[in-house]
Amino acid sequence: MVFQQNVTLKAGHYRHLDAGKLYTVTFTEHGLPQGYGWEVRLDTGTVLKGDAQNLSVQLSNGTYNYTVISLENTYLPVNSTGTFFVNGSNTVLYVNFTLLTYRVDFMESGLPAGAKWSVTIGNMSVSTSNRTIVFELPNGTYNFTVHWSNTTYLPYPDMGTFYVDGKGISLYITFYSTLNTVTVEETGLSGQVWKIVVGNYTVETSSTALSILMPNGTYSVLVQAPPGYRAEYNSTLRVDGSNVTLQIKFEKVSNGLLTFGLVILILVAVVVAAAVIRRR
Repeated sequence: MVFQQNVTLKAGHYRHLDAGKLYTVTFTEHGLPQGYGWEVRLDTGTVLKGDAQNLSVQLSNGTYNYTVISLENTYLPVNSTGTFFVNGSNTVLYVNFTLLTYRVDFMESGLPAGAKWSVTIGNMSVSTSNRTIVFELPNGTYNFTVHWSNTTYLPYPDMGTFYVDGKGISLYITFYSTLNTVTVEETGLSGQVWKIVVGNYTVETSSTALSILMPNGTYSVLVQAPPGYRAEYNSTLRVDGSNVTLQIKFEKVSNGLLTFGLVILILVAVVVAAAVIRRR
C-alpha cells in the first residue's frame, strides 16, 4: 500500500505523516436557532457547511487554521477565526454565535430634570430619569409605548412602530406640558370688577390681566362685564400644547332712557326758545 499526501508547512506548525491515520474533528455550535446555517472553512480548502449543531471532518495530525461564517445576517460568531491541533486523537471545537444587535436610542426632551419616564418594547421595559433610553435590538419591526410619571406632561409620540435594518437608529420623544398658561388681558375698564368663566374655571377680578393654567382642550368662554359696559371676546378658546392669550375689550354702553330724555329736553328747550322769540 502506498500512501501519498501533499503537505503545506508553515513556520511554527507541524504535521505528522503517520500512514494516513485520520481523526475526527468536530465543530459544535451554540447560540444559533434551530435550522440556521453556518460553515467552517479550513486552510486546507475544506469547507464544512450545514444547519446542524455539529459539523465534522476527518483530518490527520497537524496544525490547522479555520474561519467560521454565519449564513444568517442576524448572527455572528464570537470568535470567527482560530487555530487547532490534531495530535493523535479526536478533537472537539466549540463555536459560539451571538445575535447581531444595533443600538436604538429613545431621546427625550421637555420633561423637567429628574422626571422619570420609560419605554416598553414587547416584554422589555427600561425606565430612567435621564434624557436617553437605549435598547440593543436585532433587525426587525418593533412597536413601542412611552410611559411617564409626571402627569402634567404628555409625550409625543406616546407609541409607534420603528424598523431596525442593519444600523442603529434614534427616535425622539417630546414631552409637552398639559397645563398651559392662558393669559387673559382686558382693555377699556378702569378698576371695575369683571368676571370670566373658562370651562370650569371661574374668576372675578379688577385686574387688567390674569393667568390661568389650563390643560389641552377646547373651552367655552363667558365674560360678565360690570354695569354700564359690554364685552367683546371670542366665545371659544382652544388650548393645544402651547400658551394662549385671550383678549377682552370692554366698551361703555349708553343708557337708552337717559338719551331719550336728553333729546326730549333739548326739543322742549328749542320749542320754548322759539315761542319766546315770536312773542317779541
